[in-house]
Amino acid sequence: MLLNTTLLDGQLLALGTTSSPVADFAAPVRTGVLLTDGMELEIHAGPTSAADFFFETTGSTPGAPVRLRTGQDLRTGAYGARADQGLAFRIDVGGDALFGVAPPTMTRETLAAALSSARPDRGRRGLRLRPTGAVEWSPLRSLDLAVSAGDGSGHSVLLDVRRAFRPAPRGNGGQRVRGGWLSRSSPSERVHLVLETDDVVVYGIPPTESDLDLAVEVLADLEIVLEDPPRDGAPGVDESSDVDGSSQGDGPSQGEASPDVGTVDDSGDADPERELP
Repeated sequence: MLLNTTLLDGQLLALGTTSSPVADFAAPVRTGVLLTDGMELEIHAGPTSAADFFFETTGSTPGAPVRLRTGQDLRTGAYGARADQGLAFRIDVGGDALFGVAPPTMTRETLAAALSSARPDRGRRGLRLRPTGAVEWSPLRSLDLAVSAGDGSGHSVLLDVRRAFRPAPRGNGGQRVRGGWLSRSSPSERVHLVLETDDVVVYGIPPTESDLDLAVEVLADLEIVLEDPPRDGAPGVDESSDVDGSSQGDGPSQGEASPDVGTVDDSGDADPERELP
């Protein structure tokens, strides 16, 4: 099974398994952190159902829309129904949405200006941001993607994929597997697995103890390919490209992909002919 997707800056990312019992990947949620006027603004992008869930679970209610310079509508509401907790926000673009919470020190006007300068748009594999002017990607925060992999029988594992800040350590207490170096969390932490590659770090989080076996199988079999960053730094990719897309957040080599691996893009379409890029 292969998922072609992107990070929030438009960089192409492929996740693939060959022998583990992954039947499907859920729609991913991407996360990035912008820096504007000395303040960090964390932004998530995913299906509108993810934004609905965010507002519902945080007790936030979006108000009347404000039209941005980009022509998109921004809706905000007090986070947790408390004005001193910041502004929850969302921008709907087709069947996807950008959403998050602005810090309490950020006004709605500053938020609107920052999101306009971030230039959200929809690429072939989902929403992306291309910040300009005084808005840029935070150099201290990694781009992130969260996606659930299921085996079709009720078991699943959450994969938290983060762009690496440094190459993976070789043999640092981990086991060499198909995609890199695999290790387990310390006993004092919540149970999760860590797959380190030169390009990304993947945290495998089983929802319950009964999902741990699946998590081990998936992480041991997982291969990740991250395309080179766009030429101009973080913002966007060339949409005319023929390539399909979709520690510690800080920091293993990729092997060859099987030509039989089925492919899923963000819309859930399967293509058994395609391989990892």
